[in-house]
Amino acid sequence: MPDRTTEVTPVTEMHALSAVSLRATRGNVWDLLVVKPFGKLSLFTHGLREIPVEVDYSQTVIFKPEKHGAVVSLQDSQWGTVTLVHENGYKNQVTFDNFPQDKLVIECFQLIALILPSEITFNLHHLFLQKWSAQAWATTENVEFECFSSSLYAVFGLDFEHQPEPDDPWLRLSASKSHDHFAEDPVFRLLRGPPNIPLARAAANRAPPHPLLAPLLYGLHTLAEHLRLLIPRQQDLLKFAPIVCRIAVAVRPEWADYWKRLIPTTMKSWPSALSASRYFVIDSSNC
Repeated sequence: MPDRTTEVTPVTEMHALSAVSLRATRGNVWDLLVVKPFGKLSLFTHGLREIPVEVDYSQTVIFKPEKHGAVVSLQDSQWGTVTLVHENGYKNQVTFDNFPQDKLVIECFQLIALILPSEITFNLHHLFLQKWSAQAWATTENVEFECFSSSLYAVFGLDFEHQPEPDDPWLRLSASKSHDHFAEDPVFRLLRGPPNIPLARAAANRAPPHPLLAPLLYGLHTLAEHLRLLIPRQQDLLKFAPIVCRIAVAVRPEWADYWKRLIPTTMKSWPSALSASRYFVIDSSNC
């Protein structure tokens, strides 16, 4: 008879007053919300990686946390909503469903989870949540995607050079997308427009590229090719292609050439394998 014995090995040990599973940071994966000693809340996600949680009570004038004491237990967890029980028995319902709504961002995270090690995936996801929370979890157009793209660049050292925003409103108009969109409109030919501001350059990095940029490029390139085949997703492709190019110029500049031929506005100039370690000008306004 085959040995069907199951062996359980403890992974870690932690002190907690209460814990519940709920949908918090990912739409299709449950996380663990834990009440630690002294009423501290933490989310455990991507395995046992911890994200400290602070409940924002500033939006209500009814509930005053100092009157009810620290959180001592959790009850009635359902999807992303849970009831916090305080020291004096007062119950307060809170929702933690802070997962992306943007379809392209969801697809990117799902793809990255299959390509990258869990540690890097968590770091990217954690940074994305920090940036998104700073935007008050806004789901308006491009907010989530901009948080994702900037997090991806930061984790892999692909930041752009910082360009201070000019104080002059006339100069700020140069950065408007309308400034480029209507550049060839006959109505404006006899009018003087704001000066053209150079696009943000990729920050110079003399260090070797991150070793995981190559598999990441292949995965994102495959997703971009998939978007090419879907007519309703063409706008997603236009804002996604600059990310593929930004990664490509660091490891495979000819792939950036390929995407510039398909979408000329993705990059301002043609990349070159001979200058891959120097500066590249990429239209980051779509990122």
